[in-house]
Amino acid sequence: MKRRKARKRGASINAKFAKALKVTPQRISQLVRLGMPTSSVRAAKAWLAKNVQRRTGAVGNATQLLRAAQASLAELQVAQRRGELMPFVDVQRFASEAVVAVTTQLEGLPGRLAGTLAGMTDPAKIGILLRDEIRRIRAGMAQALRNLVPPDGGPGGTAAD
Repeated sequence: MKRRKARKRGASINAKFAKALKVTPQRISQLVRLGMPTSSVRAAKAWLAKNVQRRTGAVGNATQLLRAAQASLAELQVAQRRGELMPFVDVQRFASEAVVAVTTQLEGLPGRLAGTLAGMTDPAKIGILLRDEIRRIRAGMAQALRNLVPPDGGPGGTAAD
């Protein structure tokens, strides 16, 4: 008899809290087993806010995150088709080849200018010679970089040239 009254009282509390918290009585039973207080609805709400992420919020957040990720992916795919993006492995190859080309030009600078500079004494003329050589290297580098871009501008794109 006592057990039946306790169950009836528990069902009544569960129904009251379920209505106030907008969940099922079964969920209230689960939450009470997890430690939710039943002294007041206010205490139960505070406990929920601190301890439990509402399922609807979790699903809503996951759905929002999925939609945002899908939108980002679509933007990236469009940019790739336009030739605005290229795979990272291609960028690595491109950068590596550019560094090799720059290094080769810079390492050759002393050999190309040593003989000429050895006979020069006018600092202004030395400066002009060095600036001209640097401009020649920059122009050569620009052409080398243009040559590294695939003729179609990369996967799904077109060359800018």
